[in-house]
Amino acid sequence: MNIFSFQDSICFHSYRIKLFIKIDIINKLATKLHVVFLLIDTIMKNSLKLSFLAAAMFAASQTFAQEHKTVDKRIGHAAKDVGHATGSAARNVGHATGSAAKDVGHATGSAARNVGHATGSAAKDVGHATGSAARNVGHATGSAARDVGHKTSEVASKGAAAVSDNRYEGHWSRTGDNVYIDEHHKYFYVDKKGHRQFITQAQMRTKRIED
Repeated sequence: MNIFSFQDSICFHSYRIKLFIKIDIINKLATKLHVVFLLIDTIMKNSLKLSFLAAAMFAASQTFAQEHKTVDKRIGHAAKDVGHATGSAARNVGHATGSAAKDVGHATGSAARNVGHATGSAAKDVGHATGSAARNVGHATGSAARDVGHKTSEVASKGAAAVSDNRYEGHWSRTGDNVYIDEHHKYFYVDKKGHRQFITQAQMRTKRIED
């Protein structure tokens, strides 16, 4: 009876020791798990903060990009409107100036032709009435009238060219006349009869002919 009691006591103590060891291991594992849970909780909190920060930055960037695009569009539209208005005004001024210059040229040329015809007709009448001497006078007067008519037409054409076309500065024709550039970017000068004579750059002078 006593022997069994002693063996039972030994088994019980051995069981208690094993149980204490297991409990100690469980406590250590629980401590480690607690530390792991604390780390996980810290990571989750930081991840949540980072997510909120990233979302806020993304929203701010989208707002800024949208506002930037709107401002760019408004500036672009304003620039286009200013460009169209300026181009339209420049075209209107160009058309009006060209039309006025043409009218002046036509009127002056017509007046010069009328003077020439009237003078020539008068000279012919005088020539018929007075014979050979009068015819000579008539020819001289008609020639002078044609010269006056050509000179007037030349001056009118040069005036019209100066108004409607651009003067090609620093360049003259072989005969010393001013060179102009028309709307088709062609070079020309006005001859003694008031006609446009188109030339190339190779046919120009870069020095004025001294009078």
